[in-house]
Amino acid sequence: MGRLLIVDDEPNLRRVLGSDLRLDGHKIEEADGVGSAVSLLAEHEYDAIITDQKMPDGDGLKVLTVARENDPSVAVIFLTAVPTIELAVESMRQGAFDFITKPFNPEVVRATVRRACERTGLLRENQLLKSTVGTLQGA
Repeated sequence: MGRLLIVDDEPNLRRVLGSDLRLDGHKIEEADGVGSAVSLLAEHEYDAIITDQKMPDGDGLKVLTVARENDPSVAVIFLTAVPTIELAVESMRQGAFDFITKPFNPEVVRATVRRACERTGLLRENQLLKSTVGTLQGA
């Protein structure tokens, strides 16, 4: 399936969520905050990122911004315990794939991640095809 990054300052949430998503064959990496997520994003490519909104060293919008700067095709899913209309609107305006509230239904998260990985794959394939067509037309 996909390569995922889970960003949350709660170790138990990362463990449970990672365990659920591994059932679908995903490769999981974890970050305990914005700083470690930014470091991992600079080093690796992910198919989807699941991020908490509020963490001690920053917020999920920073993760979203850095992720989209590194790879505009990556899908970012927000997972938050403090849902507000303003946060949902702002995260979606900035390009988030979805917004899920805690406590979450594991099946909803798994289905959302599947859709996110599929979308990322399609966007990357489309970009590759455009690049190939551009190269062939230039030849």
